[in-house]
Amino acid sequence: MKITFSIRISGCATKCWHCYVNGGPGRIMKYNEYKKCLNVISELISYLENEDYNIDLFLDYEPLLHPDIIKIINLTAYRMEKNYNFKNMPWSTTGIPISKRNDYKEIMKSLKNIDVNSFMISFHGSAKTQIEALKYNNVDEVQIDAMEKIKEAGFGLVANFIISQSFIKDFQSVYKRYQKFIDTQRFIVPLFVPTTRLRKFEKQRATVNDLIELNNLIKKIGLKGDYDMLDKGKITEKKVYNNVREKSDIYSSFEKIENRQPDWIFISILPGLDIYYGNTGSENFKLGNLYNDKPAELYKKIKKLKSNYCFRNYYRIDKLPKPSLVAKKYGDPKGNKVYASEEDVLLKWVDKFVQAIV
Repeated sequence: MKITFSIRISGCATKCWHCYVNGGPGRIMKYNEYKKCLNVISELISYLENEDYNIDLFLDYEPLLHPDIIKIINLTAYRMEKNYNFKNMPWSTTGIPISKRNDYKEIMKSLKNIDVNSFMISFHGSAKTQIEALKYNNVDEVQIDAMEKIKEAGFGLVANFIISQSFIKDFQSVYKRYQKFIDTQRFIVPLFVPTTRLRKFEKQRATVNDLIELNNLIKKIGLKGDYDMLDKGKITEKKVYNNVREKSDIYSSFEKIENRQPDWIFISILPGLDIYYGNTGSENFKLGNLYNDKPAELYKKIKKLKSNYCFRNYYRIDKLPKPSLVAKKYGDPKGNKVYASEEDVLLKWVDKFVQAIV
C-alpha cells in the first residue's frame, strides 16, 4: 500500500481551467507551522513504515510562491530524504514565481541540490487562450521570461500540452512560439472530477475527431515521440456506456471498480494543520488536526483507511447506485468527447446523479 502526504504550504498563482485539484490563490503555511507538520508526519511515518506502507511526501499547488521556500526545501530534504525524492522528476510550476521572484537563482540552486533537473509547465493555446485558461493577465510573457531563466540555469523543460478544442486550433502557432525552450513534450487529456471548474471545462473538451486532427498536425510538423494516446484506445462516453451496459459483472458496483485502481491512499494537510483523507483539493473527509491529535491516534485512523485513488476521494461509495443505473440515466450512448480514463466518465455520471439529488 502506498501513501502520499500532500502538504499545502501556499496557494497557486493561477486558476487553470483543467486543474483537477482545484488550485488557486490560498493561505500560506508559516515556516514554524511547517516544522510542526514535519515533526508529526515523521512520527506517523515511523509507525506506518513498520506496517510496510510505502510513504512519500509532496508539496502541492505552487510551493515556489512561499516566501520561505528555500528554507522549506532544505529542511524537507534534510528531514525527509527517504520520502521526498525528486531525482529524475520534473518540478511542476506555472513559471510565475520564477519570473517574479528576485531570489529565483537561489531557489534553483536549492532545487538542484535535491536532484531536480527539469521543470514542467502547461500550455493551453495562444496567448489569449493561455490568459483565459489560467486566469492570469499577461501570463504568456511571464512564462516566456520564466523559461528563459530556466534554460539559462541549465534546467530542462517539459511542456504539458493540455488538449482542448482551443489548443488544437492554436497548436501549430503555439509549438512554433515555444519550441526553442522545450526539451520534451507531453499531450495531456484533462481529467474529469466533480468540481465546478471541470464541469465548465466540458465545453472545451476535445472529441475523437479533434484528436485525429491534432495527430495529423503533429505528423505535419514532424514532431518526434510516442503519441499513440492520440490515435489509439481513445476513451469516450460512448465506449464506457457500452462497456457498463454489456459487462455487468465487471461494472457491478463502484466499490468493485475502485478496488481495481492502484492501492494508494492520498492524505492532504492544509495551513492550520487540518488533515484530510483525500487527494489535493479534496477536503471531504477530515481525519483531525496535527496540533490537537496525537500521532498515535492519527496512525490508528490511517491504518483503517482504504485506497482512495478514485471514487472514495469524493464519495462514500457504499451509498452510490449501481454503475449500470447511473449510465442508463446520465450516460450518453453517442458521446464522442475524449477522457483520460473510464473512471473519469463514470465520475461525470456520478456527479450528475449527486447534483440531481442535492
